[in-house]
Amino acid sequence: MTPARVRLLACMMLGAGIAGAGAQTVLAPGFDALLHTHRLLSSGDRGQGVRVGVISNGASFYTTLVRQRILPTVMFYGGDASHGDEGDWMLQIVHRIAPGARLAFCPGGPSGRTVACARDLVRQFHADVVVDDTNPQPVYAFPDDKDIGYTRLSREHPDVLFFTGAGNNGGGYYEGRWTPTALMLHDVRYDAQDFGASMGRPGDPYERVTAPPGAGVSVELGTNADPNDPPRCSASNPEVTLALVAGADEVLRSVHGRCPVLSLSDPHPPRDAGSLSILVLLPPGRRLANLRLKLVAIHRGSEGVTPLPLQYWTRGGAGNSATMPHLIAVAAVDPNTGWHERYLYEPFANSGPQCMQYLHAGTRWTALPAPRCYRQPAFVVPDGMPVVMPGTGEERYAPFSGDSSAGPAAAGVAALLLSAHVPATRIIRLLERTAIPQGDAPGWDPHYGYGLLDADAAAAQAGALPPVRRDPPVTGIIPLFHRTAAFLEDQQLAQQARQGDRAALRQLRNAAQAGHADAEAWFARYAHDIGNEALAARWALLAADRGEPEAQDLLGSLYNRGWGVPRDLRAAQAWWWRAACAGLPAAMYNMGITLTDGHSGPANLEVAYALMRAAYLRGLRFPAMVRVMALARLRMTFGQIGAAERLAPRFASNPGSIPAP
Repeated sequence: MTPARVRLLACMMLGAGIAGAGAQTVLAPGFDALLHTHRLLSSGDRGQGVRVGVISNGASFYTTLVRQRILPTVMFYGGDASHGDEGDWMLQIVHRIAPGARLAFCPGGPSGRTVACARDLVRQFHADVVVDDTNPQPVYAFPDDKDIGYTRLSREHPDVLFFTGAGNNGGGYYEGRWTPTALMLHDVRYDAQDFGASMGRPGDPYERVTAPPGAGVSVELGTNADPNDPPRCSASNPEVTLALVAGADEVLRSVHGRCPVLSLSDPHPPRDAGSLSILVLLPPGRRLANLRLKLVAIHRGSEGVTPLPLQYWTRGGAGNSATMPHLIAVAAVDPNTGWHERYLYEPFANSGPQCMQYLHAGTRWTALPAPRCYRQPAFVVPDGMPVVMPGTGEERYAPFSGDSSAGPAAAGVAALLLSAHVPATRIIRLLERTAIPQGDAPGWDPHYGYGLLDADAAAAQAGALPPVRRDPPVTGIIPLFHRTAAFLEDQQLAQQARQGDRAALRQLRNAAQAGHADAEAWFARYAHDIGNEALAARWALLAADRGEPEAQDLLGSLYNRGWGVPRDLRAAQAWWWRAACAGLPAAMYNMGITLTDGHSGPANLEVAYALMRAAYLRGLRFPAMVRVMALARLRMTFGQIGAAERLAPRFASNPGSIPAP
């Protein structure tokens, strides 16, 4: 059974609301396939004899989960664990991957508290694996007490493996020196911060950010800041202008002051959604010694704030608790985008390398001449694993997303390998060597690390299992689509079935059940047309996983609307992209539409318009299409329109050149 088929089975079981101990048996194959643990489990290596410690905010529903036979007996350390429930979910993931492992939990928190938890789990529980989920927001001054504590623990206990999530911050913080460049804005000359040159890149005074529609934007600027001084804003700072810009020069909001704060807290109009730019301006002749910029998005109705990605840190964050060589950081990928062992990274997951700007020397922080970076994340794991969440009202299985799900999954894999007598000192290197690459080039990748964990391959390379044969990797680009006679025949059967022809429906269903991809795709389309979205999703996923472009296009639409599957805009883009690369005009158009609004990632008007124009060149025509393309042009500069017009013929004639979302 392919991974995609297993994931669909899991979704079906979730929709049916299966809970309790029996659901573990039904859903376990999904874990086997996604983490490649089937051969280890079949050989009897289930984590027995291994101790795994979990650190998170709390495990307040532990008693309920034990009573429902979802969790085994867990040892508790560190006092009151009733102030959160993510620990409940993390424990479930470790237990279901490595059901023979013994578990312990400790409620973490600030750096000192978390280090104390890790120390208790290692020294009192004698943990072989510790997974820590207390990632703070990214910080500038690093390492902190947590890094110092983990460094000491890892030296004292070299056989213990320490895992963490890479973080869900998705970037969002800038720190760098003041590098001025001349900028003309509405015929006035300014000295602007050169964000590009300050980091050794081509000069660029605009720091870009993608704001989702309906989200407010808050930008805070601190100048001449020293991490040793508690005040964020010094009275000696010169006054600067902070501006939020749409397009090249449309100033949406600006503020002037020593440490200005700029907010667009109300939902901005559609024309302002998507790509925005930040400018930091000084009157000519003034200088700044240092610049620190923090950007967050404030979502209406949420209790907190969520960082927005800044282009400066698209290859890493200014630092968080994963920025240390002693914690193995694991990032999340979207399981709904999987095709032949390739997945899209989750947009909220921190990318790498993880960098730090300061070193701790005695009681003070010392700025480094250049950021010190580590290759984190190390690996990726599909998130969205089903767990029971009593505290959220989810008494039955629901997906647990985020890097908080990826970390314990990696810890469970390590427990299986330890129970197969693979030495702890070899496990990380073995996982690096056998991980399934996800990026465009071999080796470590900023978003995917060394790739997707493959527990069975790591065990085989260690000699704990017979050698495993891995199929050659399949790239995301598929051959150009040609409609065969069988395809056209199945299309006609689907049309006749929609008109009530029972014989045609029976013939189409029989062909689909016999495993013909064309028939699977058209049976899925028939099910969609009659409103049976769950049936449509089931058959579309089967055909899409086998590379059938019509099914991939339909599956993209189902994920985009949440019909028959959980709504997942990134998955929609991934499946549309595969169909577009095969030359399907409808998929090109659908992909272009969603790229204009930034719902599934950064908005890109040039590529979006080029895709819609390419669909037009390949013969797609309908009245609303002209209006949509005209509205897109109104949001573009003449330069962007020209670039898109040059891209469109290339996309139309060579769909394989369409960039991945």
